[in-house]
This record gives sequence, C-alpha cells and structure tokens, in this order.
Amino acid sequence: MGMIRDLEPDYSGYLQGIFDSDSIFKCEMNVFIDAENGATEEDAETCIAHYNDLKNRKDILDAIEEGLTKYFLFMCDKLSMMEEEYGDDYPEVMADLDRVKEGYREGRSLTEFLSEPSLYAYKPRNGEIGYGIEGSSLWDPDYSCMIIIRNNTVLFVGVTGGLTPWEEEDEYWCPWDEE
Repeated sequence: MGMIRDLEPDYSGYLQGIFDSDSIFKCEMNVFIDAENGATEEDAETCIAHYNDLKNRKDILDAIEEGLTKYFLFMCDKLSMMEEEYGDDYPEVMADLDRVKEGYREGRSLTEFLSEPSLYAYKPRNGEIGYGIEGSSLWDPDYSCMIIIRNNTVLFVGVTGGLTPWEEEDEYWCPWDEE
C-alpha cells in the first residue's frame, strides 16, 4: 500500500489525497498532485518521502524558520500600522498576532503557528524534485503561507500565489527579503 490514501481528482486539475506527516507537522496532511501538468502519485510519494525526511535536515529546517521569521516580522510591522490607522477594527487578528509574538519571544518555532498544512507535489524536472508546503498563518490571516522547496533548497517562504518550484529566481521575490 502506498503513502497516499483517498486519492481522487479535485475541481482544479489536481489529484487530492491524504498522507501521514511525521516531519514539520505531525498529523494527517492533504497532498495535492499537479496531475494536469504530468505529476503522478509516484512523484508525490517521492516528494512526501523528502518532506518527511526534513526532520533530519537542520539546514533546511533552519532556512524555513528564517524565511518564516522574515515574513512574520514584516507582517507584524504592517499589521501594527493598520492597527494605528484603523484602530480596533481587527481585534481578533491582533489577539492572534500577540499570541504568535509571545511564542516567538519564547523561542518557539513559527511552524507551530501554521495550521491546516498541505503538500503540493509537482512533476520532477531535470532529475530535481520540487514541492510546496502550504499552511494557514495567524500573522497573515487573509492568505496562506507557502514554503517552496526544490531538492534541498528552500526557494520561497511567503504568501501563496501560484508559484511552483520551477519558476525563474526573480519570481520568488518577497518584500521581506529586502529588509
């Protein structure tokens, strides 16, 4: 039996299933396979195996945490400016942000504040694997957070926006990378 259960097509051209994550997230995770562009269940299982091995890759976990930290600190500034401008229009968002800030100050990993994780698996190119890890973040409640990995390199940590592991380097630009 394979790693993926309950595999079926979804409305967007992906195949969707479930797998057991024992890496960054310790839960059942959704997997979305980019079947419309040629990715297979076997490709997804290769991505899942790589993802599950991240728990043994401090270098990659550190790069993910660094990217999440930049994204989080950038959004803290933006949300603070919004609070100053709009007052108490966002009490739940600010309460969630305060909770994340407290955890951050305590040294907790920001991945602990991502929820509803999913893995997006893509067809390999030139012998390289690539996938995205998506989750909801408390510091950017309007958008999901995407972590894009190609082989053993974290290419992008930021707002989900249709990026894949196969974009040109300049496509992964984020304003928080400038600070």
